[in-house]
Amino acid sequence: MQHIYTAHPAPLVHDGRVYLYTGHDENGSTNFTMKEWRVWSSDDMVNWTATASSTGTCR
Repeated sequence: MQHIYTAHPAPLVHDGRVYLYTGHDENGSTNFTMKEWRVWSSDDMVNWTATASSTGTCR
């Protein structure tokens, strides 16, 4: 998760797996521009996998 800007994480635990929902701030924006949400998942809180993303403008 260190290769993109993320903000406002919201965790959810289901069946021993952690899902982390985050906003995704765009590179080079002069304002807070989030065109998509990202979902990451982990079963050990160390190794994370990009699980999904959804588009839509969030302000």
